[in-house]
Amino acid sequence: AVALLSDEATRGVFSGPELECLDRILPWTRRVRPGPVTVGGRTVLLEDYAVTERQELILKPVMLHGGAGVIPGWQTEPEERQQRWAVVTTPTITPMRAPNRQGP
Repeated sequence: AVALLSDEATRGVFSGPELECLDRILPWTRRVRPGPVTVGGRTVLLEDYAVTERQELILKPVMLHGGAGVIPGWQTEPEERQQRWAVVTTPTITPMRAPNRQGP
């Protein structure tokens, strides 16, 4: 569900204030599929971005839960990340790593 709220394909259904709220509280998340995505106002190929920015991204199978199948990018080397990306066959999302926030 987070990927749908964050994905460029569905952003057109939200108002400006709604998008600001979503962007503030949800991590940037995209469905894993080759092609262009917008990150920080620039367009990049997701398959390249997932490798070069692996320190900030996670691969997470959509249908699993409890952390099963999750691959934190910061725990992989670029070659491994590229190999894992190439063999994704089940619906998968790649959320951005959430910032470590201190409590109040």
